[in-house]
Amino acid sequence: MNLERASFIVRSDEQLHDSVDPREARARIPESYQAKGMFLDGLACRLGRAELERLIPELVDPPRGGRYTTFRDYPQRDYFTLAWAIHRAEHPALASREGLRRVARQDFLTFGHSMIGRVVLAIARDPVSALLQMPAACERTVVGQEMKATQIGRSSVRLEVSTQDDGWERTLGQAEGVALHYRMSTTTTIVVTPTRYTLDVELTRAGEPALP
Repeated sequence: MNLERASFIVRSDEQLHDSVDPREARARIPESYQAKGMFLDGLACRLGRAELERLIPELVDPPRGGRYTTFRDYPQRDYFTLAWAIHRAEHPALASREGLRRVARQDFLTFGHSMIGRVVLAIARDPVSALLQMPAACERTVVGQEMKATQIGRSSVRLEVSTQDDGWERTLGQAEGVALHYRMSTTTTIVVTPTRYTLDVELTRAGEPALP
């Protein structure tokens, strides 16, 4: 989706049908953008040793000894390379944004199992407060994007991400991962511009309609 401005609504139980070119998507991620090794190591474990070794020539900063250091910063381009490989391995029949979205849903569990994650999430009492903690998690685990969260309703949160890339499906997947942890569904209104994307995430119990 390469429009100057796009707006659409996505439920957590429906698929995305848009695909991206992996080379172009990767190139749009600035070289300065980084992510903590915990996320890349989680992806590497899902891929397995053989597939990771196959991808080594494509990585900017390959892991030493096949393992990523948890709190070291690595290029987000490498996160994308690993996530794309998982999309192709686990969800080959799906459009690429949908596959990448599903990969990103696991980021919440990866973060939650870390020392930083346990500290940040200890503040969260429910899915709304957990979503409101996403900027704190972003600040501690990635370099490049800036995120802001605002509660805009009893069960809805607005996530605003300032970024130069086009990976809004990762933020969508991460937010849905939070909701899934609390056994909630989501209806998300997404607005994408060249420098920012905004997600209004409405939480509902499975089978219940979103509030008007």
